[in-house]
Amino acid sequence: MAKRFTVMSLMTLATLAVLLGIGCGPSTELTGSVIPNSLPNTEVTARPPDVLEAGFVVQFYWTGFDPDGRIASYQWKMSDNGTDGISVQDTLTFDPVTGDTLNAWTSIASTDSTFLVTADIPDFPGDPEGINRSYQTHTFLVRAIDEDGGVDPTPAMVSFNSTTLLPTVTLTGPAAAQDDSEAGRLPSTVTLLFEGADPDFETGIPTQVRYLWKPALLPNGSYATTGNAFRNNLEYLVSFDDSLWTDWQPYDTNDETRRIILPDQQELDASGESIFYAFCIQAKDTAGAVSIDRGYGQQVANLGITRGLSPTLTVLETFLGGIQGSGLYLQRSLDIAAGQILEFSWTADASGYAGAVESYRYGWDVSDINDPNDPNWAVPPGNSLQHRSAQPRSFNSGIHVLTIEVIDNSNQKTRATITLDVVPVPDPANQLPLLLVDDVKDQNSNSWPGPPPTSATLDRDAYRDFFWRVALGDPGGVAGWDSLSHTVDSEDRQLDYREAVGYRAIVWAGRWVAFPQSAISSQFRPAGGSVNLGDVDKYVWMTPYQESVGNLFYAGSQAMINYLAESSFELPIVFESREGNAATGYESVRDTDVRRAFGYRELPNGDLVQVGLSRFPFSTMGVSVVDLTSPTASYFEFGTGLLVSNRRTKACVALKGLEIDPDFKAQYMPGGDVFDDQIWTSSTIDWADDYAPQDQDVLEYNYTWGFDEFYNADVVGRGTGWTEQEGAEWGCPEGLCVEPMFRSISRYNWVRQMRQEADPTDTWPDGYYGDDGQPQLNDLCGDRSLKPDRYSAITHDQTVGFIANKPAANKPSQKGDVVFGFDPYRFDDAQMNKVIRWVLGEHFGLSMTAGGK
Repeated sequence: MAKRFTVMSLMTLATLAVLLGIGCGPSTELTGSVIPNSLPNTEVTARPPDVLEAGFVVQFYWTGFDPDGRIASYQWKMSDNGTDGISVQDTLTFDPVTGDTLNAWTSIASTDSTFLVTADIPDFPGDPEGINRSYQTHTFLVRAIDEDGGVDPTPAMVSFNSTTLLPTVTLTGPAAAQDDSEAGRLPSTVTLLFEGADPDFETGIPTQVRYLWKPALLPNGSYATTGNAFRNNLEYLVSFDDSLWTDWQPYDTNDETRRIILPDQQELDASGESIFYAFCIQAKDTAGAVSIDRGYGQQVANLGITRGLSPTLTVLETFLGGIQGSGLYLQRSLDIAAGQILEFSWTADASGYAGAVESYRYGWDVSDINDPNDPNWAVPPGNSLQHRSAQPRSFNSGIHVLTIEVIDNSNQKTRATITLDVVPVPDPANQLPLLLVDDVKDQNSNSWPGPPPTSATLDRDAYRDFFWRVALGDPGGVAGWDSLSHTVDSEDRQLDYREAVGYRAIVWAGRWVAFPQSAISSQFRPAGGSVNLGDVDKYVWMTPYQESVGNLFYAGSQAMINYLAESSFELPIVFESREGNAATGYESVRDTDVRRAFGYRELPNGDLVQVGLSRFPFSTMGVSVVDLTSPTASYFEFGTGLLVSNRRTKACVALKGLEIDPDFKAQYMPGGDVFDDQIWTSSTIDWADDYAPQDQDVLEYNYTWGFDEFYNADVVGRGTGWTEQEGAEWGCPEGLCVEPMFRSISRYNWVRQMRQEADPTDTWPDGYYGDDGQPQLNDLCGDRSLKPDRYSAITHDQTVGFIANKPAANKPSQKGDVVFGFDPYRFDDAQMNKVIRWVLGEHFGLSMTAGGK
């Protein structure tokens, strides 16, 4: 032990030497008694507030005092006491027998520190059921050291219990590992996804994991293959004491890379029996506590190896639809048109078994799909954007096969082959003249009762068929047309492109009917098709027919909306609109989800397509805006969340008559009248106005028809920007894509016209509606039916029939197609007969027989 002299002892010795006169000069020899160093004391000044249930992160403060000097430093140690409290063995620095270091002191200069301690004994005593905590008893010891190296012989110490909530870990994939009824099936490269949590540590995640993987052999030597068998033998199969557990390894904090991959697992054992495996995963936190759950399908999985598993491949062509599935025999065959642009894209997913897609390749007309060097493979295997879509392609003839192959990290393959047969188009000289498609569900209709006294149901197939037989047949009809041989009723069968190309012209009489009761709805209306590919456009083969084969005369209420599947439209429908939700086009208005636009579609390769511009009415017919007079279904007025039928009633805005567009007449009929300038609804079908009681206002009773369409008009002031398609920019080099032929006469305007023809001095509606007790016009017509001057309905003088010039340039006739947004059968049959024959003969150029009127 170091000795020290005090200042006082040195002075005393010097004085004695002088007094005694010792020596002849100063002496340097020191004499006297040695005074021993006083040892320091240590005190803990702050500790965890609850030493009985402290956490696993603890902080201590301490101080030291030296009676004869100053404190130079401190030393500390932390014991792990186990379950029996602190003992001498816990605090010994050296083993007295072997001299081995047991629990060394650690030097520190400061008077406080934070310590991370273990809490790895399960089941903290006294915890209620359902609280999973582990714990450990520790003793913190600290001692001061003075400047002479003196050490406090009685270190300060505090014993405490550290506790921690147990971490958790859960399997998140594959889905096959979650099946409770029987063992999941995985490919030979087993991939397992997991996610851990540590509720009482700042990172929120555990620090380590380990797992057990072994054959799921039961005591009787058979394999566990069901959840029940596994749970009944849980301790035997996945004991925490099993020697096959892996070492603890760091918990991967990256969600994208956190996975366990077990390559090349055996499918069969030595006896040829299928091997089923047991898997269990466990997590450890910073305090050393480990998870204890072994829930089946949660921390534990029962899995068998099946080599037939492969990625799910989704292939999509925007207009042909798609195909989805797995395996080597994913196939589809389709007819296509000559010159049709094909844009295929695809993606694959192996997440069902937590696999990873590693590569794609594709090719057209590959001769040997097993030969990686076949010259028709477009790309070598890879996983870039260029590997997930094909370059745009078209074919003029023949049969062509697109092959797409995807491989996962188990070397499992999915292969799709799409066979495309180019439909040959006959020479016009070999085509038949005309086909009638009856696409109206009317064989058993009980609608449109006729006038008294018979009140026969007039919306019937027999009446409508007779109308078309007269218009199309002899005398004066299309030469060579036969109603039996050249008519397709979609209630009996449907028309396809291969049959359609055999005709120079098609008259398609349609009406909105829900899937699958009409040819339009089943063939052309957007849907997922036979596989769940979401909202995709079906291939509309009318497009290539109109562009290069023949002429289409398409007529019927809701003609263009017939090609749209979405519900809850806001009117008007603007195909260029990008309003509403960017992805879906929906918008919430007054707690109602309405279709404000069409949104975007993401193709499998990641490309975004603005859906509205790809729709048939916009892309082929050249229609930019569609509206309906007064529909009764889920159609809402823009921005109001109110039904259109309540805002503009059929009694006022419905289509009562047609008026030929003056510009159209000047261009196409300069030599005189072919049919009347105004054509009214049939007095046999629309007879109720003629039977109206004399004492009842004609606007007071309901009018039947409200689903007629009009085009390229924003009658409600929606204000959404849109462009009327015109000129070469839109594919119509000589003018408008939509060339008005007929304009609407609304029922409200018809009432005015009839009254003024009967009495030129009649001022209706002025003086008839006001404050004199009569019903207000708003009550009869709705708030948004009439123009501000109340002399006209907003649906009056709108385009309801037009020439579609957009598809005309390359077809044999080079004449635009014709679209009526109304049912011609509902109008005066004598006049409509002349209209139909003008369209087919004068406009389309079909040969007509003599004798017609």
